[in-house]
Amino acid sequence: MIRNIGIDIGSSFIKICLLSDDTISNIKRVKSPSSGPLINGRHEVDTILFLEIITNLINEYILNFDNIKGIYVSTQMHGFVLVDELDNACSNFISWKDRRSDEFIIGNVNAIDWMKNNIPSGVLLKTGMGVRSGLPSVNLFVLQRQGKIKSNMSFGTIGDYLVSSLTNTSISTSVSNAAGSGLFDLENNCWNSEIIDLLELKINLPLICNTPSLPIGFYKDVKVFSAIGDQQASLLGLESDLLNIAVSNIATGSQATVSSSKLVLN
Repeated sequence: MIRNIGIDIGSSFIKICLLSDDTISNIKRVKSPSSGPLINGRHEVDTILFLEIITNLINEYILNFDNIKGIYVSTQMHGFVLVDELDNACSNFISWKDRRSDEFIIGNVNAIDWMKNNIPSGVLLKTGMGVRSGLPSVNLFVLQRQGKIKSNMSFGTIGDYLVSSLTNTSISTSVSNAAGSGLFDLENNCWNSEIIDLLELKINLPLICNTPSLPIGFYKDVKVFSAIGDQQASLLGLESDLLNIAVSNIATGSQATVSSSKLVLN
């Protein structure tokens, strides 16, 4: 029987299981590293803690179960890790819970209000995300203003960093995670150069993986696929006609989702 490893990197727990054509088995969950108390609005976790926990879990499953062919990852969205030109982590994991933008003042307003006042609504509309605390677009803007971003850096979700580390490949991201950054152009399916220029971000943008059916690389001869956003992963798992139903999710983050056959910006 062909097996795959499924991993979900959540805010509360990291979950891992075996996936076959018709079964989910050997489910295990481990508490996720905590960001601890807020310090000046920051929510950060040691990136290497995530990597060590998940890699140890993968190694355990590869050792104990045969015929494993693939590793599939869903990841908490909006948080990110900065990496250097060698794709080594050069920051903690900055969580989607991070609120440093509320404390960072530009002139007489905080970073959130500055962005709302200086980025045209039409540019924001194309991102599908607007402006709110915790988005990569917002926190990268603050870090850029603080001089903490170098031009040789790039970034990705914690799932993107895991895939990059497992496969020894340059950091890349799925469309779902790119869209969750607040820096994506939904109309043209690429990075949004307008908002990136307005925020004066000087950073390398990760390659966007447009073919999720192709592996990014291999770990111990097992195919590793691009990490996708946890909300999108949960919708795919429903195996239903999403054009005819509405989906409500109540969890760490809660969403109400209606699918459309065409792009609707509002």
